[in-house]
Amino acid sequence: MWGMAEMWMKYAFTLCVVGVAASSVSLILIHQLEDKLKAHDLYLSFLKNVDLWSRVYRSVFVIRAGP
Repeated sequence: MWGMAEMWMKYAFTLCVVGVAASSVSLILIHQLEDKLKAHDLYLSFLKNVDLWSRVYRSVFVIRAGP
């Protein structure tokens, strides 16, 4: 599986090869980040609607007392 750094390098290389201007790359990245934020919001809404968010939150974020 590719890590984020490798994916970014592959994506950046592809854009350089096709000759996309730096300003266009910035716009593409902004739109991709906006889309990812929307997807994240939808995923969290789903978890909350099916009452899984409370379980995830407790299992990940609640600090348990030591032994």
